[in-house]
Amino acid sequence: MGFPPLQVAVLCLMINTVPVSFGAVGMPIWFGLGDLGLTPDELREIRFKSALMHAGAALVIPLLALRVVVSSREIRANLGYIGLVIGVTMIVYVAVARFNVEFPSIAGGVCGLIASVWLAKHSIGIEVTSAKHTDERITWSSLLKATFPLWATLLILIVTRVEAFPLKSWLTASSPSWTLPLSTLGELRISPSLVVQWQDIFGTKLNWSHAILHVPPVIPFLVVSAMTVAIYRTPTSDVCAAWRESMRQVLKPIGAFPGALVFVSY
Repeated sequence: MGFPPLQVAVLCLMINTVPVSFGAVGMPIWFGLGDLGLTPDELREIRFKSALMHAGAALVIPLLALRVVVSSREIRANLGYIGLVIGVTMIVYVAVARFNVEFPSIAGGVCGLIASVWLAKHSIGIEVTSAKHTDERITWSSLLKATFPLWATLLILIVTRVEAFPLKSWLTASSPSWTLPLSTLGELRISPSLVVQWQDIFGTKLNWSHAILHVPPVIPFLVVSAMTVAIYRTPTSDVCAAWRESMRQVLKPIGAFPGALVFVSY
């Protein structure tokens, strides 16, 4: 029998508080703190200490979250398994945060997922139940298709975020190809890679820029969503219904977003 949807949603929200500083490909740090004039060493120290604090919280929060959907007895019986998965996830999480701001949550989550499957398959640290298991085998093609949103997102993030690939420098290129004077409001500039810049805001020395294609809502999330719809051959009616429902939910908190962005940026 499956878990009630509300309890599962609460569990996910609680678990997501652990990697929150590195969520959305590290945006809370590289976007939120990027305009404060901090040196690379200061940003490196901030992200590493943040990862350490989250790792400490990970010793408690997952247990509290699991209590929402399972009993205390089940948690105690599988404490070894839970501890091993948390350990693998947090070790990778902290290690990656030492060198990179965009991949700690992703790398830790992927490694934790692989570890959880491997440990469960070999019944390591987990209570073995008498539940019946089928001998149905999953083919590699069906597995790749089922997990496409996960590995496609990760692959695109690597190609667009790792310095060794040229796409990152292109997506963040700010040399304008189109300029629009706004009189006393300043000057609007747009680069070929859709980096929008607002210069000399209201006649002051304040500037603002936004790399539309570099922020994760467009690449990879929107791109992967479109590819997923095509691969799964999702009916147009279902796609439209999903968009309508998503927009309906987004409209409620959208009024708070500008204020939140101001607080994050300044």
